[in-house]
Amino acid sequence: EMIGIFDRDEDPHRDLAKSIFPLQEIGKEERTVAKGIWFGKIYGGGSENVVKEAILKAKPTARYDPAEGLRVARAFEDRFHVFVGWCGYQFMKLKTDGYVETLTGRRRRCLLITNDNKDEMRKAAINAPIQGTAGEIANIAFTRLSQQGFQCLLSIHDAVLVQVPDVSLNSDARRVLDVMLDVAREIVPGVKWKADLEVGKRWGSLMKWKPAE
Repeated sequence: EMIGIFDRDEDPHRDLAKSIFPLQEIGKEERTVAKGIWFGKIYGGGSENVVKEAILKAKPTARYDPAEGLRVARAFEDRFHVFVGWCGYQFMKLKTDGYVETLTGRRRRCLLITNDNKDEMRKAAINAPIQGTAGEIANIAFTRLSQQGFQCLLSIHDAVLVQVPDVSLNSDARRVLDVMLDVAREIVPGVKWKADLEVGKRWGSLMKWKPAE
């Protein structure tokens, strides 16, 4: 279901909003709630708590309705039951094997789960494979770009910062984008990957790259 959203070139946040809000038109507020739910789940939060936080953040002046929050949480779990099942499996694996791992095999270990740390460990069991794999994609791309002669400055979470001459900006931008996508496809095949590329004189003033004609 999740892969299908990307295959159809759809916005995952708007797609989720359509399935949890019975509205003809999905506005910015509904999309913001859906985005909060997605990121909350990726960080390992429980469905009802994630939904409550997402709604209150998007609608700070609204009064939270627990019944509506429960309905939204159940709608998410019904739509993405495979993801919900995977989350449960990850925590069970952490408890049984003492670790979870990224798609390249890097492990996040926890040899002792107690009542005091089980919530934290449940979140780590879900988040570590997701964010860890994203970080590895960026780090491998960083290494390959360096090997190709690029001046790579930083790897930040799931992004790389590269310095290139103005004269070769267009061709270098294409090469950077190709390397990022190639690495992603190697590690997670079968997904219609996309990568955002921004350019600028300073990190704080980057703008979306538009290929020169």
